[in-house]
Order: sequence, then C-alpha cells, then structure tokens
Amino acid sequence: MKHGMPRLSRAAIALAVLAVIGIALSLAWMFQAGCAGDLGGAMLGDATLALALERRALLPFCAGICAGAALVAPLSPGTRKQRLANALGFIALGGALCAMLGIQFEAWGVRACFAA
Repeated sequence: MKHGMPRLSRAAIALAVLAVIGIALSLAWMFQAGCAGDLGGAMLGDATLALALERRALLPFCAGICAGAALVAPLSPGTRKQRLANALGFIALGGALCAMLGIQFEAWGVRACFAA
C-alpha cells in the first residue's frame, strides 16, 4: 500500500464541489444581505429584505458544511469513532468559522453599499 494522499473518488470530488459551492453561495447571499440593509441598527436599507436573504443563505451554508463533514470522515485515518469525531469537529469548527466569515461578508456588504 502506498503512503501519501488517498485517491479521491468521484463521490468525494462531488462532495468537495458541493461544499465549495454551498459555502460560496451562502457568502454571496450574506454580502447581498448586507447590501440590502443593516440588521444591527436597522437604520440602513431594508431590514426585512436583509433578513430574507440571510434565511436564504442558511440552506446552502448547512449543505456545504455537511458535505464537507461527509468528505472529511472517510478521508480521516483511524477508527470509526475517530472519523465521526473528525466529522463532528469539522461541523463545529468549520461551521463556526464559516458563520463568522458570513458575518464579515455581511459587514463588507453594508460598507460597500452604504458608504458615505
């Protein structure tokens, strides 16, 4: 058996593509939500539209994180419990990181569209 990176199957590549597209689409909609309105103070733009865009961004976000976890689990070394722990860690840490990145994208949208 050769050491190094495992060969990726078509299913793994599809999961990787789904994860990237889901997260990218979610971040794009978060930027649009910031451009639609500021939810923090509800002083700028249309807060209702911004909230609707944030809701729309939730499904691809969850799909991307779950696809990433489904990709990480079989590629991780170790026992079944260790693989499950790696997938859950990816969901917890990757989800938190992407959520913070979504908040940043929303702030960039507010700044880009409501700059004085």
